[in-house]
Amino acid sequence: MRATVGVSLVVVLIAMLTVAGAAVVPGPVDVPALSQAESLTQARRYGEALAIYEQLAARHRGDPRPYFRIGAIRQAQQLPIPAAEAVLLGLARDPGNAAGLALLGRIYAEQGQWAAAEAKYQASLTSDPAQTDARLALGRVLVRRGQLGAAQAQMAEALRQEPNRDEAHYLLALLVAPHDAASARTHLAAIVDPAWAGRARAFEAALVQAEAARSTGDAYALTILGTGYLQVNEPALAQPVLQHAVRLAPQYADAHAYLGHTYWLLGDGRLALSELDTAIAQDSRFAPAHHWRGLVLASQGRDDEAIAALQQAHALQPDDAVTCADLATVYEAQRDYNVAAEWFQKAVARGLAPANGLVVLRQARFHVEHAFHWSDVGLAAAQQATELLPGSAEAWELLGWARFLGQDYSAARSALEHAIALDVDQPGAHYRLGETWRALGQTDAARLEYQMTIDLAPEGPWAAPARQALSELAMP
Repeated sequence: MRATVGVSLVVVLIAMLTVAGAAVVPGPVDVPALSQAESLTQARRYGEALAIYEQLAARHRGDPRPYFRIGAIRQAQQLPIPAAEAVLLGLARDPGNAAGLALLGRIYAEQGQWAAAEAKYQASLTSDPAQTDARLALGRVLVRRGQLGAAQAQMAEALRQEPNRDEAHYLLALLVAPHDAASARTHLAAIVDPAWAGRARAFEAALVQAEAARSTGDAYALTILGTGYLQVNEPALAQPVLQHAVRLAPQYADAHAYLGHTYWLLGDGRLALSELDTAIAQDSRFAPAHHWRGLVLASQGRDDEAIAALQQAHALQPDDAVTCADLATVYEAQRDYNVAAEWFQKAVARGLAPANGLVVLRQARFHVEHAFHWSDVGLAAAQQATELLPGSAEAWELLGWARFLGQDYSAARSALEHAIALDVDQPGAHYRLGETWRALGQTDAARLEYQMTIDLAPEGPWAAPARQALSELAMP
């Protein structure tokens, strides 16, 4: 599920494209139609907006703007190939359009095509160097390509353009931390936006610990710093630091284990297993290495081996709630729901706030999505999840669906509407709200939600049941 803050990314992209495309208008433009389509886009009525943009593209063949807008919508619908095709058609009409080039860079980056993404972002910045957002995005791509010096230069230029840009301060702090802790702390101290301040505090705590550990040894200090990157979900920055730690101390099991986990987060299961096996060979009692090895094996479909590894981690660290929850998830994949439920219960019993909220959410997801003991355990877990994680759209969606299963349709509607208010871009929540309106006899409202489900993700898992429901409602 995609989290949104205020307005969706596609709405922001449309606004950027409106400004960037205004300078190149090869022919007459139907401004009222463009405005109507942009209003529909903002309302997530993508199907209707696309129809207007396609008509405009056919009517004004030299105008790049409809193609860019189609590309932005297709990207929001998680359709990267049609998105790229549309943007390329726009760029064929306006090759230097900075926002169009940046949009194509983002599409490539989301597909992990880092070299292509870098090229498009560079071209976009050549066309318009004042784009701070594109510069930040390019910095992220350069990090994934291992070009940390170039990424640092992009962050510095972003701050020159916008000295108070918190994201640039944050990323620059992370980039300079391994060799200039004082500068890193200065940048972290400049962050005021709560969206970045929490991560900044978490990383600064690891940075302070790493500096204090220098006397113990550089490998130990680097490993602590690497875990700091992992704590703020920056595995691409953790990788070079942990690789350095392993080079300095090849017999240090913790460094191998954290590096293995980092490789897994970056999608390289082969290297992950190699490092984790090395860590276990050096220290067979390091529970996290067994735990992470179990996750890698589970991601490869090797469930029996995964269970054995996770059981070993549990034996070494029996009070760890996440290990129990991960064991439950593997048993869930094997459709052994009774055993999965037992492990989720163990996880919740061991969980401590605030992490317990995520464990409870996982328990609620399991019981409600499978309709397995949903009326007692599932409903209670979903209710508790909304209390522990009041800003979680998924928690409210699960509570709404549990209420629906219990035929309390009014309460289901209230919870699902709250979920959508938190994150409007949830196809599943819209589908379930459509089902709820249908159960309440409000077929017009149900149709709108089913159509919204399709508009948000026309090839997603909820689109087929939404189309079936619309078909059924169309029958006399």
